[in-house]
Amino acid sequence: MKKILAVILAAVTLTAAAHPATAASPGDGSPADPNITYVGRWDGAHVPQWTGGYLVTKFTGTTVKLKQRNAVNMYVSIDGRPDVFYAGVSGTVDLTPAPLAAGTHTLRVNYRSGDCVFQGLLLDPGARTVDAGTSTRLVEFVGDSITAGSLSSKLAVTAYGWVLGERLGVRHTQIARAGYCLVAQSGCVGQSGQFFNLGSTGTTPWDFTRYQASAVVMAGRPVRVGAG
Repeated sequence: MKKILAVILAAVTLTAAAHPATAASPGDGSPADPNITYVGRWDGAHVPQWTGGYLVTKFTGTTVKLKQRNAVNMYVSIDGRPDVFYAGVSGTVDLTPAPLAAGTHTLRVNYRSGDCVFQGLLLDPGARTVDAGTSTRLVEFVGDSITAGSLSSKLAVTAYGWVLGERLGVRHTQIARAGYCLVAQSGCVGQSGQFFNLGSTGTTPWDFTRYQASAVVMAGRPVRVGAG
């Protein structure tokens, strides 16, 4: 395990040196706000297309609300605290029923299921978003149920890839879905093909210029070889 961590960390460190972070100006919390970082494969409607995709930003003020179109299940962490689960919420979702202390706070949102369309943030009058300053290093975890966290307590956010990425202090994505195989076979979608698409289903190609992973970790079902 220590050797695996060392290899991943070395790879992402080299990539970070080649791609230094750039500063962004405070924004208004809209989906197009450059201070909101979308990690993973998101489409043009601001919907994450694989498990484990998340958004992160910082904001000033004492309150923050999330705008959602229809019912969604999601995990939210503010200021690095444990994730809070919101079940079946929609419309304007108050993430701070008890106001925070005045200052700058961090926000991370991971959609679990439902209508996962991010429609922006509502902040205090005069408050703004701030670039989160997240690491430019990114590790991509590719696989099936164990990588997607299908049987873990909080699905993607308690899967090994998410936990490892957080421990390393880097951005992380999970290009994974339960039941998928490394190579397609009867009754099993192959990551050898689906990995190159925007989502876990469908055939829309992924634009690999959107981001470059510093390291890729693969885990999945092997191809079953017949006896004759």
